Amino acid sequence: MVRNGDHFEGSFPVDHEGGMYYIEAANNVGQAVFYPDFRKETPYMVVPSWTPEEEEK
Repeated sequence: MVRNGDHFEGSFPVDHEGGMYYIEAANNVGQAVFYPDFRKETPYMVVPSWTPEEEEK
């Protein structure tokens, strides 16, 4: 993760199996926030899987 002006950007590896992820941001005194907010929606985001043949199209 890197700072870009007033926000941060990050990436994660993904392959044809897809993946699930969530983000936790915490400060140096232990306060944290999660995205997506588990109180409002599914507590993770999904990158759907695909067949390797689809990459070739």
